[in-house]
Amino acid sequence: MESVNIASTRADRKAATRQALLQAARTCFERAGFTATTIGEITRAANVAHGTFYVHFASKEAVIDQLLRELNLEFAGRLASLMSPADRPLEQTVRLATERFIEHWEGRADFVESYMQRVASGFDRRYVADGVNRPMLRLLAAFLEQRATQPSAVPWELVAHGILAIALRIGLQYLFSSEVTKQQAVETIVRLTLGAIRSTEC
Repeated sequence: MESVNIASTRADRKAATRQALLQAARTCFERAGFTATTIGEITRAANVAHGTFYVHFASKEAVIDQLLRELNLEFAGRLASLMSPADRPLEQTVRLATERFIEHWEGRADFVESYMQRVASGFDRRYVADGVNRPMLRLLAAFLEQRATQPSAVPWELVAHGILAIALRIGLQYLFSSEVTKQQAVETIVRLTLGAIRSTEC
């Protein structure tokens, strides 16, 4: 019994250290950006030894990729109930989802900017195939298939990829350009998303 408790305590400590590194990395990335942040700065902010970083992560890229996965899971979780089968009209669902997407990004603009720096530094090719938000991709593809008005051979995951690419591009334009208002971003994403969905009904 004692050995089980010791193992459990070690596992808890390891999980706590990993979480401290993630939190410290998020703070550093949001303050200085991905490119300027060093692993040494992350470990100092987390109050752990430099070598401890490599027990948990292979690289700075691995840390920010994990932070993105957590951000994506959080967002998909926020939309899951909204996008479950309901009597709500399609346009209303798309609009609500778009507004939540924009609001989600607004509160994390510094992290999004840091992640764009990470993108510029190079991507694993699996991101090209899977998209950068796999949980949202699966959720959206399932939603599209459920809302289809008739049986179809439409590749819903490809349609979902296209819709997410639209939202990503316009969302970035809104966050980092003073020429695009929030209302313009929402209306454009809604219009293009509905167009993409309705084009599958032909």
